[in-house]
Amino acid sequence: MGPWDLMLPSKRAWQAGILALVMGPVPACCQVIEVAPDGIKTYSGPVVSGGGDRSQIAPAQPPPTGARTVTAPRTEVLKEIAKAADRHALSRRLIEAVAWTESRLNPTAMSPKGAQGVMQLMAQTSKHLGVDRSSLSGNVEGGTRYMEQLLKLYDGDILLALAAYNAGPDAVRRYGGVPPFRETQGFIDSVLNRLSDTLPPARAP
Repeated sequence: MGPWDLMLPSKRAWQAGILALVMGPVPACCQVIEVAPDGIKTYSGPVVSGGGDRSQIAPAQPPPTGARTVTAPRTEVLKEIAKAADRHALSRRLIEAVAWTESRLNPTAMSPKGAQGVMQLMAQTSKHLGVDRSSLSGNVEGGTRYMEQLLKLYDGDILLALAAYNAGPDAVRRYGGVPPFRETQGFIDSVLNRLSDTLPPARAP
């Protein structure tokens, strides 16, 4: 059990409340992890594996300093997120929170590893998913489709899906849950904090 699993009950309750608000029924692949001579080296996005090839999707951190200026209006980005989320029967706010954590909704973000766009898709991952990562709609569709696959894999468990989005299904399986990686735990917390920040105001009784 990793340090993330030892969170205080109040934090668990808070996270459970956030998840309950954004996730309805879910109609229901992995981060590259490499062992270097000096320890474990992890990339910061999920990958899709096949035929021995491993390709990364998306850094979990904001785009690097000097990223190009966003060219698509924020409203256009949110519109594509809404369409993709609806198409895959996922929470719009969940996909927006993942996109915010990945790129701050920047369609022109480019990571040092070559991940591109709002959902920070790598070229090989985009090919595997059958999307054009250079287009806003294709990029959002790819990331949303991948999240749908992970939610199906984990029977709608959003915490495990987010962990796998960042650290990969292999790591989730190896540790029997959320891996004890600081980056992965930070990624999950960032997404959940974004969901909390975007909660609609409570209605008066």
